Amino acid sequence: MTGTSGMKRILIVDDEPNVMRVLKLMLERAGHQVRTAADGLAGLEMARAEAPDVLITDIQMPRMDGRELVCTLHAEAPQRGFDIYVMTSMTEREEREWVRRIPRVAFLEKPVSPRQLVARLAGIGLTPRELHAIFITHEHSDHVGCAPQLAQKFGIPIWMSHGTWSAIGQPDLQGWLRLAADGRPIALSAQCELHPFTVPHDAREPLQLVVQSGGRRMGICTDLGHPSAHVVERLQGCHALLLESNHDPDLLAASRYPVFLKRRVAGALGHLSNAAAADLLARIAHPELQLVVAAHLSEQNNRPELALSHLQAALDAAQLNTALLAATAAQGCDWQWV
Repeated sequence: MTGTSGMKRILIVDDEPNVMRVLKLMLERAGHQVRTAADGLAGLEMARAEAPDVLITDIQMPRMDGRELVCTLHAEAPQRGFDIYVMTSMTEREEREWVRRIPRVAFLEKPVSPRQLVARLAGIGLTPRELHAIFITHEHSDHVGCAPQLAQKFGIPIWMSHGTWSAIGQPDLQGWLRLAADGRPIALSAQCELHPFTVPHDAREPLQLVVQSGGRRMGICTDLGHPSAHVVERLQGCHALLLESNHDPDLLAASRYPVFLKRRVAGALGHLSNAAAADLLARIAHPELQLVVAAHLSEQNNRPELALSHLQAALDAAQLNTALLAATAAQGCDWQWV
């Protein structure tokens, strides 16, 4: 049942407490009523007892996994009146194809687990103990992920704003918490310094970064609804950019996202469209900009070629021969040198 305010009753089914807590906090702050279940069987019983407006479920869970939960609900009520979102970090096609055969079911990208993250680091020649720090930009679950567990397990300082720390429940990080703020530089070493800055996004105190090392500046800017004057000012003079190019408006409008989520993504505190990313790039491009990486591309609502086309047009208008590539959620991109 949806009231005039747009409030929805949402059921989250997940056996990872950190992911469930962060997602619950985010949705409740958006005005929704949230219930939780720690495994598929409990989620099935709750959905049977009182059908939610939206069900969000993990795949790998005890007692009953997410796939069995979804298939059981579909078999019992093929014309059910609510949408289901399946969270997964699996990228194999066969792990996703079954969802496309069931009406009103779609994927949400889930943060990788500690084991998967360690494996991904190994794939680029790193171990967790070689990390100098972890930086959490804001409290949304796809940006927190397994970072708190990784920091405590391997003794890595974990930076975030006070607002982000509060939004994820003020966890005890065993002495590894470091608080960051807009305009307050962070010296990781004699050669590397971080410069956090605030961005317009629907989070408590979101921060993005400029990383300065060896006379070079790299801007990291994802998860912002629009390029504010403060963002434009902070990203001036970068030699490399990791820049959000999240969605194509037409693909978003035609997607299976519910209306409230479409409005959030496209809103002034949501995410940059390809055109908005290109507009931001045009305002900060300069002759010493060597590399632009399109990032945070929505798998459902964007295509790498669309994002790159918009960004290339901005670089062409500025008459720059800057290297341009896209990073994917599954593979990221190769090491780049500037």
